[in-house]
Amino acid sequence: MFMKKTIILTAFLFIYSVAFSQQKLKSVSITKAATTPLQPDTYIENPFLDKFKGRWIWKEDSKAIILNFNKIQYTMDKANHIVMDILKGDCEYYINKKRVPIDTAKNNLFGAMDTDSQPVVFMLTNKEKPMSVVYLHLTYIDKKTLKLQVNFKHEYAKHPYPDYIYPESMILKRD
Repeated sequence: MFMKKTIILTAFLFIYSVAFSQQKLKSVSITKAATTPLQPDTYIENPFLDKFKGRWIWKEDSKAIILNFNKIQYTMDKANHIVMDILKGDCEYYINKKRVPIDTAKNNLFGAMDTDSQPVVFMLTNKEKPMSVVYLHLTYIDKKTLKLQVNFKHEYAKHPYPDYIYPESMILKRD
């Protein structure tokens, strides 16, 4: 019994010390962070991403793409402990209503924006073709509609993956 209490007490003290050894992050808005130098232990809040959160669907003929967008916290500078909100899009791909396995490392999306009027920008790269960079711009149209537009950095960057699933332009509807 004594040993059990000692283990529980030790575990509690360890968790307590870890929790209080971490410094509290200073919150800064994304617009302020874009114009001022960042200090260590900063959390960059981005409320502009909230309107993109949720499940969005694109359909064309027998194909469908479902993107589930969530706002997550991303550590952009580990040494200085700078964390920022970004938008993460998990992708599902369907043909004839059957889910098709995709390379999520190539098709899931991570992006951000600086102001409310800008689109969220996602970047897709290909390790086999490092100069082939594709940007996807996600624009908020209204509460039920988003537009995802593919913008190629270089002409030879078109369709850098053999399993590339995004059309050049697509309208997503909130599910």
